[in-house]
Formats: sequence, C-alpha cells, structure tokens
Amino acid sequence: MFEIDEGVLVDTVNELNKALMHLEDCFEFMSTFDDYHLGRTKQFMIDKEKTIKYAREVIGALESRLEEKGYEKTVDTGEFLGEGYEAYYDEDLGNWYRSRLKMIAFRLKHGTSKEDVRDCLDLEGDGEEATMYFTTYVT
Repeated sequence: MFEIDEGVLVDTVNELNKALMHLEDCFEFMSTFDDYHLGRTKQFMIDKEKTIKYAREVIGALESRLEEKGYEKTVDTGEFLGEGYEAYYDEDLGNWYRSRLKMIAFRLKHGTSKEDVRDCLDLEGDGEEATMYFTTYVT
C-alpha cells in the first residue's frame, strides 16, 4: 500500500477542495455562454456531473483518512488543519477557525451574549482564562 506524509495529505486535500470549487465555477460559467452551446448539451451536463461526482468521491476518501487520524476541519473555511498550523480555537465548543471574526460571529449567532464572548476572549486581561484564542494545532 502507498503511504503519504500526513502533512502533504492535509495540504493536498485542502488544495483539491479549492480546485473542485473552481471547477464547479468554471462549469457554471461555461453554461452561460450564448454562442457556446457546449454548456447546454445533455452530454456536457452528464460529463459535468460525473466529473464532479468522482472528484468528490476521491476527496471524500482522503478526508475520511484524515478524520480517522484525528485531523480537524475549520468551521469557517472547511480546511483541514495540519501539524503546526495556526488557527483560532474555541475550547467551549471544540471548534477551530481561520478567522477570529467568524469565530466570534458563530458564537453570537448561536446565542452567546456579547458579555460572555468578551469573557471567553478575556479582552480585559483580568486574569480570567480565555477559552477562545489563537494557537497552534497539534494532533
């Protein structure tokens, strides 16, 4: 069986997800061309769906491998975090984020008061232990 470095696998899965998103956008863009009929043919639509389906299956299998190994995804971007990646962590929910703003917005959207968010961030620096902070991810 073929073995791949886990750090390389994390980077590969993240890049494949970005590439798939661009591929989907490309197909959608092609289907808008008035003088380019490829985007409107039945075969084009079948090929498009097959391509995206197979790509999702491959990426899904790789993601499953990472999840089995204990790697986590960020809530806001859906990226997997590799060993040594820096991100924001919310201890109370156990969620990782690439954006501090999105971490705060997520908590506010799900009913946490502004005062409780301030306490979790320890904005006053009064010695209370913060439960939402920037840190380095380790598996």
